[in-house]
Amino acid sequence: MPRKNPSSSLRIWMSLFGIGILAALFLGLVFVRQMLPDSESNAQPSALSPSTLQGQLVASTPPAVAEVQVQGPDGQWGPLATWTPFPTPPLPPTPTLIPGPTATPMPIAKPATDASGSIFYAVLGRPDPSAYFDSYNSLALYHAQMDEHGIVKGKPERLFEVVETEIDEIYPSPDGSRIVLVGPWGGRHVFYTDSGKVEPMFRNALDPMGLFFGWHPNSRQVLIRAEDNYTDVGLWLVDVDDGSHITLLADFPSPKFQGGAVSADGQKVVYSFGGEFTTPAELWMTDTKGSDHRPLSSFGGSFYAITWSPDGEKIAFVGDGLMIINADGSNPRTISERFGGERGFMPVWSPDSKTIAFTTGSTPEDIAKEELNKAYRDPFAYSVIYLVDVETGEERPLLSDGSTGHIDPAWSPDGTQIAFASMRSGNSEIWLVNADGTNLRQITDTGEQVRFPYWVAPKPQQVQP
Repeated sequence: MPRKNPSSSLRIWMSLFGIGILAALFLGLVFVRQMLPDSESNAQPSALSPSTLQGQLVASTPPAVAEVQVQGPDGQWGPLATWTPFPTPPLPPTPTLIPGPTATPMPIAKPATDASGSIFYAVLGRPDPSAYFDSYNSLALYHAQMDEHGIVKGKPERLFEVVETEIDEIYPSPDGSRIVLVGPWGGRHVFYTDSGKVEPMFRNALDPMGLFFGWHPNSRQVLIRAEDNYTDVGLWLVDVDDGSHITLLADFPSPKFQGGAVSADGQKVVYSFGGEFTTPAELWMTDTKGSDHRPLSSFGGSFYAITWSPDGEKIAFVGDGLMIINADGSNPRTISERFGGERGFMPVWSPDSKTIAFTTGSTPEDIAKEELNKAYRDPFAYSVIYLVDVETGEERPLLSDGSTGHIDPAWSPDGTQIAFASMRSGNSEIWLVNADGTNLRQITDTGEQVRFPYWVAPKPQQVQP
């Protein structure tokens, strides 16, 4: 009996198997089609509307999403719920300007003919010397009378003392008639040297807290950053005698004002804001009515510790080191890379506007870690006073002996001498030295914490601009 060809049989069975698979797929597709609803008759709109910001910013429209049908608990089919975008927050309102009265130009002060006047200084108490940036819990204010040669006349006189309070810094007015006392959260009081009274700057109103930027040359108004309690918080020019203020520019939610200063003639205010993360810092100028705002410069870091030269021609500030810019915004330049202002020290102009004294906050790179921590707690640690020529950038230490522990430089009215606080004797005391570094001498011996010397002429000589 002949045998069958096995390869032929295999091909026959494979063909039949393939036909069965195709038939099963066809029947499955027909069944699924009958179970699905008509896509055209049940179509739902799926486009999302764009959200529009106030002003110029418009959010982009998300792409249309294909509709998806789902079967609910009741067995009925319906569309999947459409995603609703969160509302876009509006932009902050346009800054509010509240113009003040037209300012009267102040005469430009010129250097005095000698060093006579008074040196104000504070004797401070700190509850815990190891506290990190702790405030002082008591303050006694003194002044020493100086003759024309810068020699102390008689015994220093105590003007007033406050205890059980918190004070970070003091800011005497240009003529020495008023002294602002600033607490750790920005609260301010005013001491009047003629009457001995201490009054809240805002009297019966709430203090807006914030930063103190400096005095107006009229010795009655101050420039501050107000932060709380008012609807027009921002850059304020405040009358310290009655607490009234002019809002030069209402603050943005971010960034905050970083610095500011009033010009020597009292007509202009320069201020800065920005410098937070990727926001570039900007330097602007306005008048003391809060109008005519215009930009001066922009920088990738921060602008702060702003001071105006006594002749009104230049502005110093901390940016890329210690920088100078002309009052018209031209020729910005760095005159010293030593000064960074890390501990809140301010650059101090000489009366002739040719030299700036500043305290370096830098520390040697090779000091031990515990010493570095001490340097940030103690303002005297590793601190050195330098003088820099504004035009040439030539700089030198005030003392040539290599010593440290010197802060708070203050020029004599004629610019020939500098008073400063120093740890040379083991305690913080006030010392004097000629501007060329000669004739160093100590003028206080309290054995306590002494800070913030400020040299005031008795009757500043002035000339009309």
